[in-house]
Amino acid sequence: QRLIDWSETHLQLHPEFARSATVCGVVRNGYNDPQALGADRWSGLVAAHHSCDAACVVVSFGTAVTLDLVAKDGRHLGGYIAPGVNLMLNSLTSGTRQIRLAGKPATSDLSPAKGTAGAIHSACDAMLVGLVSNGLQQLRNAVPPDELIEIIFTGGDAIRLSPFFPGAKLIPGLVLDGLAYILDSSQRLE
Repeated sequence: QRLIDWSETHLQLHPEFARSATVCGVVRNGYNDPQALGADRWSGLVAAHHSCDAACVVVSFGTAVTLDLVAKDGRHLGGYIAPGVNLMLNSLTSGTRQIRLAGKPATSDLSPAKGTAGAIHSACDAMLVGLVSNGLQQLRNAVPPDELIEIIFTGGDAIRLSPFFPGAKLIPGLVLDGLAYILDSSQRLE
């Protein structure tokens, strides 16, 4: 309410707030409680569905990594939430006595490293590659065998993981694209 009051007083604007919904266009929220799905995830998967004509794995690499599965017909099939790279690094270095990061390797190829920093970064990348690979396999199991599946990456660490999935589409403004679609007056939220 304080934000609304401030915005109306200082900007003469009444803000609108995005929220998850049961349906937006043909996209249907798969959560048992649709309001429990974060508005940013909802916005991202709505935009992802509208950016391709295929089933898709939508991965946002931020503080947390979220991965959502969307069928070609717009059904949200659920998803995953995991710690992002920085959370993994912070938990490892703050939760152990002898592990200290002394820099980041220039690249990671997921092979065993010959130093602590490299081993940590390769492991973080390997865990996220495993998460995306699992999501891709789960979606393959849920759709017809010949159906096209796209992988869509967004978020600050998306560029870090994109070399492991060369066919992935990188869409930096995915959440904002979805927000524009959701708030379009021609769309109706339930």
